Amino acid sequence: MEKKELLKSLENKLKEIDNIRNLNSKDLRFKSWHVSTFSVLKHLSASYAKEANLFKKLNFTDTKYHRGNSAFNPSDARKYKEDLDDAEKILRSILPVKKTASSKKKSTSKNSTKK
Repeated sequence: MEKKELLKSLENKLKEIDNIRNLNSKDLRFKSWHVSTFSVLKHLSASYAKEANLFKKLNFTDTKYHRGNSAFNPSDARKYKEDLDDAEKILRSILPVKKTASSKKKSTSKNSTKK
């Protein structure tokens, strides 16, 4: 895949975060998203290895042992949301920043005042 296609895939993965935010780390839709997102990250150039490793280290579940651990652990939900937020930050750090209409206006107004 070309870098442009990979970045487009990452942009789509970033958009999908809203759809998986209310799931949990055991949900198949999340697992599919996680695996496919990491696959895209692995295919990026070596200059993105740091971000890929940061993403890989995210657990999305509480790894500490809790006495009387039941099937649902509230700390898992908290960890899932925290790591999903971190994943979102990692993906945003890779994607190029798109100029919005307001930032374009600011840059053109700065240029016109310099003349």
